[in-house]
Formats: sequence, C-alpha cells, structure tokens
Amino acid sequence: MVSLTQVKLMVKYWRIRTFATMWITYAAFYLCRTNFSVAQPGMLEEFSWSKTQVGFIASAMLAMCALGQLVNGLLGDRYGAKRLILAGMIGSAVVNLLFGFSSSFVVLLVLWGLNGYFVSVGWPLCVKTMANWFRSEERGRVMGMFGTCYMLGHVISWLLAALVVRYTGWRGAFYIPPIFLLAAAAHFWLRVRETPREAGLEGSEFPAERPPERAGLLRILRDTMEKREIWIIAVTSLLIGFVRWGFINWGITYIVETSESAIGGATIKMAFFPLLGCAGAIAAGHVSDTVFGARRGPVAVIGLSALALCILIFRMVPVHQGVLLAAVTAVIGFAIYGTESLLAGAAAQDHAAANNVSSATGFIDSFSYTGAVFSGFGTGMLIDTFGWNAAIYSWMVAAALGAFAASFLDRGRNGAVPAPRPNGAEPV
Repeated sequence: MVSLTQVKLMVKYWRIRTFATMWITYAAFYLCRTNFSVAQPGMLEEFSWSKTQVGFIASAMLAMCALGQLVNGLLGDRYGAKRLILAGMIGSAVVNLLFGFSSSFVVLLVLWGLNGYFVSVGWPLCVKTMANWFRSEERGRVMGMFGTCYMLGHVISWLLAALVVRYTGWRGAFYIPPIFLLAAAAHFWLRVRETPREAGLEGSEFPAERPPERAGLLRILRDTMEKREIWIIAVTSLLIGFVRWGFINWGITYIVETSESAIGGATIKMAFFPLLGCAGAIAAGHVSDTVFGARRGPVAVIGLSALALCILIFRMVPVHQGVLLAAVTAVIGFAIYGTESLLAGAAAQDHAAANNVSSATGFIDSFSYTGAVFSGFGTGMLIDTFGWNAAIYSWMVAAALGAFAASFLDRGRNGAVPAPRPNGAEPV
C-alpha cells in the first residue's frame, strides 16, 4: 500500500515535472518567432524595403497569431492540448526554414503569417494544461513564475539569432533556431501529461477534472464572451500588446539607427527588456496573491501607470548612453511583462467559465495580438511619416489607456479567491 508520504512525493514530482516541461515548451516557441526582429536590419539593408513594408511582414505573423489564439483556444477546450501543441511546434520550425530560403516579399509575408498561426497554439493550451495541475489560490505565484518562460525564451532567441546573424547573415536566424525547436517538441511529447489523471493521480491537491467541452465551438465562444471581466482583460491586453510588440519589433532597429550601434550591441541592450520582465512577472503574481488577495486589477493599474512614465523617460535618454538606456529598457520590460503575464495567466484562469480556460485565454491573447498587429505596420508608418518621436509617444499613450481600462477589473471583489460553486467544483 502506498503511504501518504509517497503520495505527497509523487504529487510534488509530477507538479515540478509538468511545470518544467511546459516552461521549456513555451520558451522554445520564441526561438522561431522573435528571431525576425534581429534579422530585420539585415533585411532592410539587402532588399531596400521601407519600414512600412517590413512592418507588414511582422504584422502578418501577429494578425495570424490573433486569429490562431481564438481558434486554437476553442479547439484546445474541445479536443485537448497535446497534439495541437506538437503540431504547432513542428509547423513553426518548417516555416522558419522555408523563410530563410526565400526572397520574395509576398512569399515572406505569407510564410511569416503561417508562422504566426502555428505559434499561436502555445500560450492558451499551455495555460489550460497548467490550470489542470494548480489550484486557484496559488495561481498568481505559479503563473508569475511560469510567465518567465516566454521572457527568457525571448532573450535566448534574440541572443542566439544575433550570434548566428553575426557570422552567417540574417538568413541564418531562420536556419539554426528550428533545430532547437524540434528538439523541444520531442521533449514535450515524451514528458507531458495533460491532467493528473493521465499521470495516475487524483485528489484534493488538484483542481476538479472535467472532460473536454463537447459543446459546439460557437457555444464555447459565446460562454466566454458573456463574462464582463474577460472583456476588460482583453481590452487591456490589446493596449499592452501594442506597446510590447512595438519594443520587440522596433527596439533594436531604433538603437541601430539612432546610435549607429552594431546589431550585437543593440541586441544586448534590448535583451534587458524581457530579461527583467521575468522579475516583473514573479513580483506581479506574488503581490496580487499576498497583498491584494488574488485581485489582479490594482497590480495592473500600478504596472501600466509606471510603464507610461518609463516610456517617456526612454525617449529622453540619449541613445549613446548605453548603460542608462539598457536600465530604462529593463524597467519597461519589468512593467510590461509583469502586467501582461498576470492578466494573460492568473486573471484569465480566475475569470474563465468552467472548462473554458483555453478558450478564455485564447480570446484574451487574440486581443493582445490585434494590438501587436497595429504596432507592427502602424509603428513603421509613424516612423516613415513623422519620425521616432511619434512612434514612441504612441506607446506611452497606449500604456496610459491600458491603466485606465485595468482600473475596472475586480471592482466589487473583496479580495478573496472566488468561492466554490454549489456543486462543489472548484472554479477554474
């Protein structure tokens, strides 16, 4: 007979294993999605395209991410996560390889759009899997730590791509990362178990398991859209997405063009943006759980208000003062990623309808990537037409509007985790 101590050790083992597997999996997705921004200056030089044109390629990926988040979030609740995540990882790796061999603007536009759809399976289905393993009262802290995966994945992607570009040119940024992504896909397939029951575990340590939602996809979407809180999170995420992807897509190019830095130096400065975002995600989750009693709204308001101020400072810092510029960029990353991770992770899980965690997360992230779409070509158009000031100040205004939108979240909540439902099932 298995002792209570052995059961506790098994539970601990599987939670750590699940957390680590999903962390590596989603971090790996970034190897083949943010490499584009490092390759961007080389593409501009080789093809003599305008920034608006290059911005359209970036926006093609983000537009398909927005669509894919919505569609794949629904499919995840209907059919489960494992096969969809694997297909997305393989598809993204293949598209990246094809992108590296292409030169036509139209072909690159289509390929990068396809890549956006493939990588869109990652976040909503990873969040769904995590929700199966961790209960509501610990989600702020757990998802805060989990959110570091895409920040460190972002840093690794940029640094790997910068190293490859330095020795092979911009096309190398699309040849090497897919190899690592395919290796991560194999690791994911062998290690993950979607639910505790699949691992042979059951009990009160885990959220109540439910079978996949068998209602029609439109019914699942309708149930998700009926919740006021989901809309507030979605609108706030749209504005955060505009700011975040503005820095991702154009931050390196801004430093290269305004300070005449080499691509490697510019990438290192911008690497502090997602790197300190790890601390932001952990801090936001911890504070929302321990200080605000699982209320995410107040933390989001504080983070986005600070973000607006920091963006103003960012534009005022002389670009040749590399250390100061990197420091301000790091604080911006702290504010952006802390708030985004909190809303797209813990807040989405808190307010999702029962059995609709993947759908709610996908719906929210589709708004985030809609903001990113406008940031891609919109920022390019602003730079071409009015210069860098207009672009950067547009990010500042979006951050301020995001703080206002977030102020409506959790109004009326007393700070406690939502109470169990009448049937005894824990709210997801």
